[in-house]
Amino acid sequence: LDRLGLSRALFDCLVTSKGSTDELLVATFSDRGVEVQLDWSRSRDALEPLPGAWEADGVTALVDAMTWLPELMLEGRRSRRLALVVTDGRDNASRLSIDDARERALSIGLPLYVVDFSAVGLAPHLDATRDELSLWLESLAASTGGRMLFPRDAGEVATTCRQITAELERQVLIGFVADSSAPSSEHRLEIRAGAGPVRLRPTYLGPPPSELAPSKPPTEEN
Repeated sequence: LDRLGLSRALFDCLVTSKGSTDELLVATFSDRGVEVQLDWSRSRDALEPLPGAWEADGVTALVDAMTWLPELMLEGRRSRRLALVVTDGRDNASRLSIDDARERALSIGLPLYVVDFSAVGLAPHLDATRDELSLWLESLAASTGGRMLFPRDAGEVATTCRQITAELERQVLIGFVADSSAPSSEHRLEIRAGAGPVRLRPTYLGPPPSELAPSKPPTEEN
């Protein structure tokens, strides 16, 4: 299979693995912007045709598309969610720079998984060339608690599908109360679990948790 065929195989695997109440949003991106092909549907039948979702025209605006992720994910109703971006590792039409897009993309607040098919067709002992865009995508995914994967063939696509669905099933949502009166800054996050390693976003930008907020000096009473 070529890159388009493998991306379709990944999609079919994810659809087959989804539960009856799971929802999917499918969007494509190009120099014309982001087009929603399927808007949070639970029906497997609705996922079949998706005209235009697997057509390549050689023009890709990947960095621009990343800034649309927070808005696209807003309407999802499930507490367990992730964003999956499939790419061939190329961008030849974005108007925004990587630096301009990073803060917007990070505001997604969900784990981001990037599946990069740039290594398809290479010999097993060779890796795809890692350019600035590829390294940025890997860093961005890690910063959200997700990761970047590089499947080369149908077997590795099936493994990638299993990894993503298994990690979604194990996803846990943890919240805390922040001190809204404190200024926003970057804070490290850490979870200690006895069962093994935990993947999470390493930091968040905002006010500190209320129990960690610096105490305010007492005010004098008249």
